[in-house]
Amino acid sequence: MNICFDLDIYSEEAVSKAIKDYQDIAVISTRKEGEQMECVFRSCADHFPEQLVIHEFSNYVLNLTVSGKE
Repeated sequence: MNICFDLDIYSEEAVSKAIKDYQDIAVISTRKEGEQMECVFRSCADHFPEQLVIHEFSNYVLNLTVSGKE
């Protein structure tokens, strides 16, 4: 499953930090095109539903962006 972040809204650094922080939960690759960063979820840990991981990941990226803690 994929999710796109508009880099006019979200911090690219926040997306990168979230990917690093989630490395034990999911395998995530990225593609950047213009001001869009697409995150591709390749697999998630067996005990976490993929949709839940994606929602929580998105919330985490937003939180990092808003707090400036990337």
